[in-house]
Amino acid sequence: PKTIEERVLSYTSSLVTVSADENTKKVDDRMLFALADEEDDAEFVNKYDYLLSCLCEESSEYIFRIYFNDERIEYIKDENTNIYHELKNMYEIIACLDEDIDYDIEDYNAYKDYRLSMKHKDTWKVKQ
Repeated sequence: PKTIEERVLSYTSSLVTVSADENTKKVDDRMLFALADEEDDAEFVNKYDYLLSCLCEESSEYIFRIYFNDERIEYIKDENTNIYHELKNMYEIIACLDEDIDYDIEDYNAYKDYRLSMKHKDTWKVKQ
């Protein structure tokens, strides 16, 4: 996440503003918005740090390698050919754990049951 210095451009060389004209108010508003954005980013990082710690170690390692170390999935695919399947499962588990996402363990189970029933349905068609 960006720091407050990176979020707000330098508008004045003074730390204390004396005038109360419209331009100073805009600078103050920008500072407050930048501080609020920085706090939101820190909250987001802390939340997902906790959610990733709930995953198994191997799964969270893939997430860190892809999103924090900017490693390409194609390189990881050489190590693990099921990386796309594992990532999909990790995303579903993270969605279950995240309170802000309208997806819970019952939805996860219903989706898995549906996928399993569709898999068996195709198998029975072939046998018939």
